[in-house]
Order: sequence, then C-alpha cells, then structure tokens
Amino acid sequence: MKRNAKTKRRAYALTRYIALLLVVALACSGVTFARYAHSDRGELAQGVAQFNASYSIESVNSVTFGNVHYWQYYSGAWLEQGTARTVRIHMTNAGDTDLQPTLHFEGPAEFWENIALQLTTADGASANDPVTPQIVFADLLRARDESTANNDHTFAYGDYINWDSAGNKTISTADSDDFGELSGDGAADMTLTMSGGIVKPAGDGASFSGSVTAAWGAGEDAWSVTFSAERRTVDYSVGFARKETNANNSLPALYVDCTDEVDYYSIDIALPQSLFLPAAGETNGSLSLVAFMMWTNSLSPVELLRYDYTEGGAYHTFFQGLTSGTATTTPGGIVVTGYHFNYNGVAATQGGENISTTVSMVRRFGQAISWQHIASLQLGDGLFAHDMELINGNYVCTGGNPVTIAATTLAALNGGNPELFDPATLVTVTEHTSETETTTEIQASEKSYPLVFRVLFTQASELPAV
Repeated sequence: MKRNAKTKRRAYALTRYIALLLVVALACSGVTFARYAHSDRGELAQGVAQFNASYSIESVNSVTFGNVHYWQYYSGAWLEQGTARTVRIHMTNAGDTDLQPTLHFEGPAEFWENIALQLTTADGASANDPVTPQIVFADLLRARDESTANNDHTFAYGDYINWDSAGNKTISTADSDDFGELSGDGAADMTLTMSGGIVKPAGDGASFSGSVTAAWGAGEDAWSVTFSAERRTVDYSVGFARKETNANNSLPALYVDCTDEVDYYSIDIALPQSLFLPAAGETNGSLSLVAFMMWTNSLSPVELLRYDYTEGGAYHTFFQGLTSGTATTTPGGIVVTGYHFNYNGVAATQGGENISTTVSMVRRFGQAISWQHIASLQLGDGLFAHDMELINGNYVCTGGNPVTIAATTLAALNGGNPELFDPATLVTVTEHTSETETTTEIQASEKSYPLVFRVLFTQASELPAV
C-alpha cells in the first residue's frame, strides 16, 4: 500500500452511504440460427446451433459503503479505511456456440464515479486470482484536479474528458492510487486505450450523454469497459437519525423515499472470449467471477448536507407534513413518495424456532402500509429488504426458510401506531449564525440507491450443432 508522511490532519463527515444492490438472475435458453443455408436447386442440410446460456448472482457480501475518503491521515501515516464489497457472478454456456459474456452494471453516476473495480476468478484452485488490474472509474471519465494529484490520496475531479480530441488517448492503471488492489498474475497494470467522451453542460438538470470506452488486450484476450451516460428517473432514500425526546436513546432512523432524475451510467464490461471457452476435454464452458468494489472518495451531494430546520421554516414544515402524508415534494423540488423505518428485535419464528429479527415499515402515500423483512437471503450475504405477504393473520417473507411474524405483533409496534413518528425526535444541531441569531439544522446520515447487475451473452462463433 502507498503511504505518504503528511503532517496535516483532515476531518471528515461521519455519514454513511448505502447502496442497495438490486441483483437480477436470469436463465435463458433457445436457439440461434447460425449458418442456416438454402438453395433453390434443392435443400442443403445444415445444422442449427443451439444457444443455451445462463447466469446467477451467487452472493453479495455487503450492501453498505462507508462515506469517508478511502485514505485517512492518522498519527504520522496514511491509513486505508476502505473494505471491499463483492458480488459473485456465475456464468454457464451449455449450448453449441462459443459465447462472449458482458457484465452489465447500472446505477447513478455519483456512485460509480467513487468506485475502484477489480475482477477475480472464483473457481477451484484459481479462486481470487485477479484477471484485471484495479480500475478507478473516475480516472477514465473526468480530469483529476492537479491540486489533489500529488500523492495526496484524496482526489477531486473536474470536467469530463473528450478522449477523441485529447492529445493522449491512453491511461495507465499504474497512475491511479492503490485502493486495496489485489495482487496476482492478472493484476499487472495495463495501458488502457481510451475513446469517446461524456457531455455534461453546466446547470442543474442539464443533459448527461455520450459514452467512453477503455480497451486493452487483443484478439481472444481483448477486454473493454464502456460507460454510457444518460439522465434517468430513479427511486432512492435519504436517512435521518432520531432519538427519544429529552433523552439520548436512539430510535429507528427515518428514511424519506424520493424519486428524481439523476445522472446515470450503464456500464458494460466485455470479457475476453478466451476466459469463457470450455476447458480441454469438456463441451461446456463456465466461469465464476467476483467483482471487488472499493470506495475511493467520500460523498457530499446536496442530500447529505445540513438543512435549515428552524421552526416555521421550509424544511420544518416539510417534515411536519410527512406525518400526515401530505408532503409530496421537498423544498428543493424532489418528489417524495413516502417514507420507511426499521424496527429491530421483532419477535418472529423461522424453521419452528423463535427468533428476533428486523422489519421495515413502508408507508407509500395514498396506499396502505406494507412490511419488509431485513435479512440476508443466504448465509454470508449482505442484508436485503424483501417483501412480506399477509397469509392467515401472519406476515411471511419471500425466499427460502421464510420468517413468519404475527400481524398483531407488527400492529403493536410504536404504541400501536407503527407508521407514525414525531418530528421532534429528529436529531438537530443548533448553529450560531450571529451574536443574536441561531439556526436549528438537521443533517441526513444515510443515502441508498438501487444498483443493477446482469450478464449479457453474444455469439462469438458460427459453429453448427452436430
């Protein structure tokens, strides 16, 4: 790891950024008409190659990213604060044609521009053997501020780069800081050939378009990463801490559920064909990869700044309105669809045993409240919110080994009003704006977005079925 003996200590906001991973598993099979031939002088017998490929998202170790800079200076040395978040993806080709898989990720630009990604294998003796160098996504897209480029370990970025008009159209991954980079034969630094550019005019809500591609390797060993930019309307949540009035006991955080148009990326990582070919003596190809994602910089979007919560002010009125379900927009114009908060230590049963678990009360304006169970879907995974269905007086969650909670248990939470909260419980800070004036402020503590992980397959040969 890199170190730099700095003498200046830095302060960072102790907020958290949560990315909820919306993982999608798809199994598809069928046929593709490869090398089909016809002659008007008679039939020409020709096989049709079968297409039969599938993938699954096998595990996600965590869905939480800490909202601090990866490197922090302490006691004369730079210490890394990041922890890898991993997504394991398994792909299988049981068809008759060679296929090239492409990893397809989606999510807001403010998330992906703070991520360093590295892929490793996850099969047998080659488990956790890196097959790519670590790639800091922001370095492919935007110009790094020179004032932060001198081994400072914290980076600011400026304008988006038009690589087609840039003088130098290459990037070496060796020029990026090492954010927990994994070592191995496939982790050697690479020179990436760049093309394209992202367009982001000045102004709030301005268009966000264009694409950037980074490529390395050649032939069957060629890789590429393509970012496609757009504006997209997405759902997300912003969390606010609460505590009991006149006490320091914490209460479940309030999450305001919003929908807004944001800068958004679709990311396609085309894997080399050689990585997915069948092993010697085998007819089918399979591959398991782990995507290691490291947080690079802290996040400071508008939603994580303090709001003026002075009594009678716009945000004070907004939070008061949430309790009656009348607030539909924030003072900043973001549409609010509802809110939710999580109850811990709820009595439940699972597999015939009594347990305590966590549930989320979800209030969508204009709809009845609903419930979600907060737990891992399989051992070792991160925690996910998954829906619960009311069956014969009990709420039962989806997935294997379901959890069952009596409807009466949920109805009794929060003194029999599980959907209500007192705005006076929101944690506030008093700021002295002058000798005679003070301002009460409220600060968001968490933010969550859905991310999408998929695999796409394209045909890489025209071999007919035998």
